[in-house]
Amino acid sequence: IGVRSVQTSEQIASLLESDGIRPRLLNARRPNEEASIIAAAGKVGSVTVATGMAGRGTDILLDQEARAAGGLHVIVAELHDSARADRQLRGRAGRQGEPGSWVVLASLEDRVLERHLPRRMRNLIARSVSEPVPGPLANALLRFARSRAEREARARRSRLVRTDSRKNEAVAFAGALD
Repeated sequence: IGVRSVQTSEQIASLLESDGIRPRLLNARRPNEEASIIAAAGKVGSVTVATGMAGRGTDILLDQEARAAGGLHVIVAELHDSARADRQLRGRAGRQGEPGSWVVLASLEDRVLERHLPRRMRNLIARSVSEPVPGPLANALLRFARSRAEREARARRSRLVRTDSRKNEAVAFAGALD
């Protein structure tokens, strides 16, 4: 289960524990345990709640029983501003020819949708839909919100580069550094 923050990973773990499920947390708070958590993640019945930075660049090896059961299933439980980050998370499933699957579980209360879907659009969807939003509409809403989030992030980075350039010009001096 992939989330954005350490706090959310701990909240989800607590909810799972209250239902009798014992998840392992991969959230950068226990760096010494990461290898054993990742090693256990490929076993049938293992539930891992992970933040985006945890376990990066590591393949989860499946045991035979997990492979026979369909492989690793990834749940994107909290959207990232960047579609790339969610694609990387989904890409954990089905790596190197292994079986796997993924699903995105998003609500209108998700931070990305809350910040980047217009309020009127969120209210209209909330009033008119009592069941999960159908795939094509959900994908369109996610793409719309994500494009706004990414555009905002690009503008922020551009402003930061301009600010840095101005600061560098302001403090520029002649002479060699010793």
